[in-house]
Amino acid sequence: MLLTIFTLTVAGGVFIAVFNVRDSLDTVIKNLLQHYLGDVTVDFSRPYRVDKIQQTLLEVPGVEGVEGWTAAAGEIWDENDNLVSRLSIVAPPQDSQLLNLKLVAGRWLLPNEERAIVVSDSLYLTYPDLKPGDQLVIKLPGQSEEPWTVVGVFPFLALFGDPMAYANYDFIAAQNHLPNQATSYRIITHFHDAESNRELTERIDTYLTERNFAVQSVQSGSDMRQKATIAINVVIVFLLIMAILTAFVGSMGLTGAMSINVLERTREIGVMRTIGAVDRVIMQSVIIEGLVISLITWVLAIGVSFPIGNLLLTIIGTALGTPMELVFTPLGILLWLGVVIILSVFASIIPARNAARLTINEVLAYE
Repeated sequence: MLLTIFTLTVAGGVFIAVFNVRDSLDTVIKNLLQHYLGDVTVDFSRPYRVDKIQQTLLEVPGVEGVEGWTAAAGEIWDENDNLVSRLSIVAPPQDSQLLNLKLVAGRWLLPNEERAIVVSDSLYLTYPDLKPGDQLVIKLPGQSEEPWTVVGVFPFLALFGDPMAYANYDFIAAQNHLPNQATSYRIITHFHDAESNRELTERIDTYLTERNFAVQSVQSGSDMRQKATIAINVVIVFLLIMAILTAFVGSMGLTGAMSINVLERTREIGVMRTIGAVDRVIMQSVIIEGLVISLITWVLAIGVSFPIGNLLLTIIGTALGTPMELVFTPLGILLWLGVVIILSVFASIIPARNAARLTINEVLAYE
């Protein structure tokens, strides 16, 4: 019985933890993609004035806002004029509604602040003691090396290529010799669901092409999020299958445990028969006992799921190069409750039927 309880508890703990981990990874993917995408993202093969694109796109039904973003490919150099790392610098508008960064240190950029950056924590791999107020020697294309001040640090996945940083739009646009211009535009839509954004993406693409804009790509943020979660879903499904298989092993153990219980309660069943208990009552008593055992494992599994979830996230976070916080969702708990109830009922049916078939003569002859 203890082995059965242990098996079902572990299976339930893994099952519930997997749903918590899935939501945690979904949050990480959502936070990651906000660095790259709006509800709809339009990239042009040549720069256009921001006010012109805003005026054009706001004429499309469903578009609520348009932001022009620019970028620069920077390089970090050391005091000996050696290249340390490349740095992808992104410059959103100061009043951007598409960024909701949770900084791990420091602050966000101030208006009109020059040579100031908010860097990703993946730079800790190169500068483990980096903190706000420190200076990095950064070189932009066609510019000389200059010291930039780190004002903040945000979490980012180290495995996604070069370290990333944010700087003020006006400063980077001036350095690129493209003031008030951009090639990438992020659109805020009225409806945020995937189907609406997919239709709006096609409408925007057609609208801009008909007006002879040099459109390079138009992407729906919802579609990109779905594609990004495919690999994660494969891992989640694998873990769920392992948990279900473990649960089946536990249910077989429960079947054996209940069969032994029926043998041990043979005389008790005989007494129940003698005082008039029908088959349904005897079967019900066995099934209820199996349900109680399963509900005990369900409660234990809820407690076990948190350390298991933290362990899984630690392993995944180590592989991806960034720490992750566990997100709790009740979905796994409710689904596992349904699973253990179904498994316990099926595991108790055979022992319950065997108990109901016992006659008074068989019970009296039992030793």
